[in-house]
Amino acid sequence: RELDLAGRRRPGGNSILQEACASPCSRVSRPLASWSLASVEVASRTRKKKTGKTDPERAWAKARLAQALQYRQQLGRGMRTSRGGNSGLELEAIGWWDEKHAKCVLGHSNKHQWDFPIDPSTGRYCAVEDGGQYQGMHEVTQPKFDQEARFAFGVMMKRVDGGRRLSGVKMEPYEYTGKKMLGVAEWEKAVYKELERVEDLKGGVWARVPSGIDPATGEFIDGGRYYRLYGDEWMARVEDKLATVCVTRLIDHIIVEMDKAFADTPYKDTYVIAHDALSQFTEKGARAYLRSKGFDEDRLLGPRDGTNAGTRYEDKQVGDTPELMPLDSNLFSDLSYGCKQHRAMTWRLSNDDPRKFKYGTPKEVSDTMRRTWTVCPTPERIVQDIQRFPAALDAIIAANGAYVDELDNRKGRRARKTRKFIAHSDCDDVCADDARRYREMLADVRESAQPVRSSPRRPGPVAEAAM
Repeated sequence: RELDLAGRRRPGGNSILQEACASPCSRVSRPLASWSLASVEVASRTRKKKTGKTDPERAWAKARLAQALQYRQQLGRGMRTSRGGNSGLELEAIGWWDEKHAKCVLGHSNKHQWDFPIDPSTGRYCAVEDGGQYQGMHEVTQPKFDQEARFAFGVMMKRVDGGRRLSGVKMEPYEYTGKKMLGVAEWEKAVYKELERVEDLKGGVWARVPSGIDPATGEFIDGGRYYRLYGDEWMARVEDKLATVCVTRLIDHIIVEMDKAFADTPYKDTYVIAHDALSQFTEKGARAYLRSKGFDEDRLLGPRDGTNAGTRYEDKQVGDTPELMPLDSNLFSDLSYGCKQHRAMTWRLSNDDPRKFKYGTPKEVSDTMRRTWTVCPTPERIVQDIQRFPAALDAIIAANGAYVDELDNRKGRRARKTRKFIAHSDCDDVCADDARRYREMLADVRESAQPVRSSPRRPGPVAEAAM
């Protein structure tokens, strides 16, 4: 029924639809009486795209273009191997870092389930007509607020075998599960507020702890009463209490791990840190801390020499640019795929078996991700994605800084063909047992299968013509 704005039926019946059908632009070819809602509706799957703008005139696109042009120019200069050289870049001199969070899964992790009839007494395959029973589908519990494990992962590539080939290297990840990462200014403000809170506490562990204020200056000593009680561990205690962590902790971890990774390379004193556009990492306090550690703009992948000066992107990287981060495109995809594979391979193990890969709690997610990271992604995949950096720059430049599709989203057949999965050693015994059970199941299926009566083949059209 056709209704007016007040909800009443309008006179003239289907006048609007009739006018639409009579329009020269209409694709209607059937009489109006034959139309129904089902015949005019169009259903299609909603497509997704990455964040970013398709208009090259937007400020974001212009900043991306300027950033890509700067990186392309740096790659053409070559990399200095001693302090005080030029500002060029080489892919072998860059260490890439980015954050990855994974939510807990309460139940099966796969979107699909398969159920086979089995004999309840033996647990072996059994046809339904022979008494086999289906086990039923399992449900997944969806909590109101998902818990998750939180990491920062790092990769680089170096020459091995006497410099004859490149191999990818994975660095020890930084974990801050259960905590929120804060910038330097926000962290200092939160700590000061906590020191003020405990200064007035009289009971519990604080009953005999002296004041954290220096009587000579009237200001808190470093750590306040937390330092009086816990000594040098005071900062870790504050982090646990506030469920937060300062970005300087991440910076210290990155420097330690990259010193190890580049120790036997020509770039041990000049390597470059590349981190995604994390606001806590690009704020003034974090940059000042990096400079105090010897990392000026020459040793950070980001804007320099006036790139994007006078804009909101001055002195910081442009966000929404996953094409330029190998971990985003697409090493994290390999890590997630590996976690799913390992959980599927060890689902039959008891929950108290240390070999089982689980996602039920943040601690279990953390353990699964750590063990999977040792084998996924492979060194070859790390090299492959790092070496795509120049091609990504060229794609952004060709699009004048606007959004571009991922260069290789590795979906479908291409993903299955190129992805090389290596199982963790904890799965060796499980895989051998699964192979044995699979062979037994196939034998059971063949034994229970009914013979198929063959029928004479009907001659094809060529044979009939010949007759």
